[in-house]
Amino acid sequence: MLNTIPIEEVKILLRKKDDRTATDWCKKNGVKIYPKETGRNRFVYAADFHHIFHKDLIYSAEIEFGDHAPEAIDAYLSNDYLAIKRLREGKIVSNPYNRYIPQGIIEMEFLNKIRRK
Repeated sequence: MLNTIPIEEVKILLRKKDDRTATDWCKKNGVKIYPKETGRNRFVYAADFHHIFHKDLIYSAEIEFGDHAPEAIDAYLSNDYLAIKRLREGKIVSNPYNRYIPQGIIEMEFLNKIRRK
């Protein structure tokens, strides 16, 4: 299941005062807004929004850290200053806590089946 962000939350993340301003920002930056099947609520996909919202961070991490840009981005977004320091010093240490978390019962059962094999 894809993570979504309601337009009301986008407004808060962008520090805007109304939904229309957040909608305009999304349109200007190429973030597609989708309607909910029920009601007037609208949403964006979290991956689309965060890719655009953090594009400067992503770009600079790719330049500075190369193949280790994903680890650097995770470290910046989680305020893991020690990991950033290690990345800058070239002492790459993968984060053992950065593991997939199942989103539902079906996914948990599937992962349990895999682990038993």
